[in-house]
Amino acid sequence: MLDESRLGRQKTILELIKEKGGLNMSSLRDVTGEEKVQPRWGPGLFSKKGMSLDDLVVRAREEGFLTDADINNPADNGCLNKLSEIIRNELAGQHTTSTQQAGVPEQLPEWYANIKGLKNKPAAINASIEHSPNTWG
Repeated sequence: MLDESRLGRQKTILELIKEKGGLNMSSLRDVTGEEKVQPRWGPGLFSKKGMSLDDLVVRAREEGFLTDADINNPADNGCLNKLSEIIRNELAGQHTTSTQQAGVPEQLPEWYANIKGLKNKPAAINASIEHSPNTWG
């Protein structure tokens, strides 16, 4: 289902981390410099069963937070320094968004707005398609 609260805005790195189950607690100090999780970060950023930083590098690259140049930078430790910097900046209020829209449209398409409240959405979508002008030539 489309999350209308995300229309016109990009996912942040913290949203990505929380969406993927958080970071493993073992990386807390490396990433934040803190000994304990801070309440201001909200729930879900770190967990005992969270992903490793290496896994996050892969996910962050897939989502457009890191570039090939970031990952291949010989001065960075497998891109972990860059990733930790992005996370620390966001925790400090300096949001970094993905270079990709991650499938989030600027606005709802007209057909979605027309069928949103209907119970039989598949039938409404088919009817909308059948009555739309032929743009294929």
